[in-house]
Amino acid sequence: MTAGSRTLRVVIHGRGGYAGAPRLALDPVAAAAVVVLRIQAIVAQETAPAEQLVVTVGSLEAAGQGNVIPDLAVLTVTVRGFAEESLERACTAVRRIVRGEAAASGCPREPEFEELSRSGVNTPDLALAEQLRTAHRQLFGPARVAEWPPALATEDFRLFGPAGESPHGGPGIRTAYWMLGMVGPDQWAAAPGPDAARKLAALPVNHSPEFRPQVGATLCTGIAALHAAAPASLGRP
Repeated sequence: MTAGSRTLRVVIHGRGGYAGAPRLALDPVAAAAVVVLRIQAIVAQETAPAEQLVVTVGSLEAAGQGNVIPDLAVLTVTVRGFAEESLERACTAVRRIVRGEAAASGCPREPEFEELSRSGVNTPDLALAEQLRTAHRQLFGPARVAEWPPALATEDFRLFGPAGESPHGGPGIRTAYWMLGMVGPDQWAAAPGPDAARKLAALPVNHSPEFRPQVGATLCTGIAALHAAAPASLGRP
């Protein structure tokens, strides 16, 4: 349902100095800018077309005034994919690119890497998911319960499964996961585009400052979906 991820903090060291005399300093921002551009090639050149993987530089920070070359630049990089092998390979590529650019730029210190977070691939229990899908179709009607392709969003939800495993090797907790639509009819009608695909592309998504769920319909539908799923997952009518 959702991807696994790794988030890395990367520190590139330079040598601070006066912007009017760059020859006497070493600008880590310039090195970081090259890294940002070079990282984009990981997906294009090191990933098979059928393999879903994204690499995102979420931030680049270098404290200081506009007339000062800073001592260091800090990047946060997030990698998302559907296989542990893909995630590890992409993280290895990020480290290789950063080290290579630091060496090419003559940085005075080796770059530093810290893994800030990681999440695993969320693979629900197929049988339970089908039970809940049936319950939701009975409640809402087939037209309101759609298939959802794997999404490159990431979740900690998958941690619930192994949390139920016993020390003696007993099974974990069966999990199922569904997405909940949050667009009201007025928002959908107002979205530009002649078809559903264009309307979806025009609507603000989560993390956008313009994201605005239709609160009433979303809460009512979500509560009803949970209420139907609970007895269905427990095998009760």
